[in-house]
Amino acid sequence: MTNELSTASATASSALGPSAGRPAGRRYLPAAAGDLVGGDWYDAYPQATGSVAITVGDITGHDMHAATIMSQIRSMLRQADVHDDVGPAGAVTAVEQACRQLSLDASGTLIHAHLRAADATTWQLTWTNAGHPPPLLRHPDGQIEQLDQHDRLLWPRVASRSRTNQQRVLGPGDTLLLYTDGLVERRDHDIDKAIRNVAATLSAAPAGQPLPDLISQVTGTMPARPADDIVLLAARIPEPGPL
Repeated sequence: MTNELSTASATASSALGPSAGRPAGRRYLPAAAGDLVGGDWYDAYPQATGSVAITVGDITGHDMHAATIMSQIRSMLRQADVHDDVGPAGAVTAVEQACRQLSLDASGTLIHAHLRAADATTWQLTWTNAGHPPPLLRHPDGQIEQLDQHDRLLWPRVASRSRTNQQRVLGPGDTLLLYTDGLVERRDHDIDKAIRNVAATLSAAPAGQPLPDLISQVTGTMPARPADDIVLLAARIPEPGPL
């Protein structure tokens, strides 16, 4: 099979395969007010075992301090993920423990996931959710699943609790969408309704639509300069290649 996952952000996209370290684009939609930096980020990288790690996170704040903390957390998570046998939950727990030891005041939310080929056609998704908006999973027939399972947010000053891994088997054509809360959170708007609206847009998209176009469709109703930073990351399970 083609050992590749296609990935896209709101403003850039690329193919992510085992030899690619990250998506080609690293930009996001910045907030209209304040510094044009913040704590939203995404990351994607291959692991030695053949898995692909993907992350979307949001460190509290909209300034250079938030951006600095975000950069530290991103690097720490990569280091904790070197041995992917600990799973996403173990990697996030290790980051929290390091933050406590270093007195690094890092709070926020994130989803960290591993994608691993299960057989010739399916991939196993293993993820942990630290208080982040739920991922949306679109099946080829347009059906949408909202992956609601989550643990507490990222806040090392809170007494340590066990984080959990969730698992799901994904088939060819399944598309996973991760995003930060800027996409669905508005003052005086219901966040659950906003998530349902995103899910409806995702469902209505043509099957197999190129991921950059899909991302554009999802963000199509957003203002050019949103009130909060927005990051999106989409991954699609490839169709099996010819024998």
